[in-house]
Amino acid sequence: MKGFSNAEIAKMRGSVLSTVKTQLGAIYHKSGLENRYQLIAFITDEVCQAAKARRRDDSAKPHRAHLKAVSTPNPEASVTKITAHQRAPKTQMNAKQ
Repeated sequence: MKGFSNAEIAKMRGSVLSTVKTQLGAIYHKSGLENRYQLIAFITDEVCQAAKARRRDDSAKPHRAHLKAVSTPNPEASVTKITAHQRAPKTQMNAKQ
């Protein structure tokens, strides 16, 4: 998307030019597109649609202040404390340290 040539892509990826061309050809074939300009337009359109959908989903959700109140832990919940006799015994290796 940044306008790199196939040779530049190959160099960045540490591959040969023919590999990049083959892989791009496979992408174009599978996507039904003919060139990188169509691919960029397709990806850009998909990203814009996803962003719009996310914005719609986010506007339907309650504000963060409400979520914070819901996710606050219950102070009356029981907490299990591990006492000294419940801990795993020290191994010889741990005892030497």
